[in-house]
This record gives sequence, C-alpha cells and structure tokens, in this order.
Amino acid sequence: MPDIFLYVSSRRLGDLKAMMPKLGRALRVATADSLPGIAPWEVEVRAVEVFTDDNATAVQILCIADASEERLAAMNLWALNLAKAWREVASDFGFRWINDVGVWPIMPEGKWLAATPEAIREMEENLKK
Repeated sequence: MPDIFLYVSSRRLGDLKAMMPKLGRALRVATADSLPGIAPWEVEVRAVEVFTDDNATAVQILCIADASEERLAAMNLWALNLAKAWREVASDFGFRWINDVGVWPIMPEGKWLAATPEAIREMEENLKK
C-alpha cells in the first residue's frame, strides 16, 4: 500500500492543515493514476510537523510504495502527478510559498507488512517457500 508523508515546517503547518482535506484526496488520486493496481482508497496521506532552520523547504512530499517492475517504471510519473496535484490544490489557496515544495518517490525492495497475526502467518508461509 502506498503511503504519502508530508513533512511540513512549523511555520507552514497552519496553511497545510487548511488544505489537507482537498490535498489528501488529490494526492491519493494522483497516486492511483500513476501506479498500476492501486485505488485511491488504498493510499494513506499523513502530515508530520518538523522543526527546520530558515533555509529548509516548506514541505517535502515523501511517497513510499513497495517496489515492483511496473511500479519502478512508473516512479517518475508518480512524482510528476503528485507535483501537479500539489500545485493544483495549493494554487486555490493562494500561498506565496507554492514553489517551496519537493517530491521524493521511494520504492524500497521488500513488501509492506501489517503487524497482524494473519499477515505475519502469511509472510512466514511465503518465506518457507
């Protein structure tokens, strides 16, 4: 399941909170449009406040998904679509810092694992094969 983390500087937290309902939906749709086999409801979007110096980017969008050949091929499209979704939503709010945002798609090897008994059993069985 893809996850999107918005690392936002303290000085921009209030602005991000105001746009989060609309931005969250736009980022979920952009992810589903970019990655094969993903529906918008499968994407989680979280905002995390970070303390920064005065030279830090206002928001960093870190997006994470399990790697696969199809997904790796679509990684740049994912970054592009997330950047476009950001600009579309942020422009509605008129923030002067709209350009002070970075998008970082990451696809580590391995699979996301829920810490549930069922998921653990399934992974244990897969590892035995």
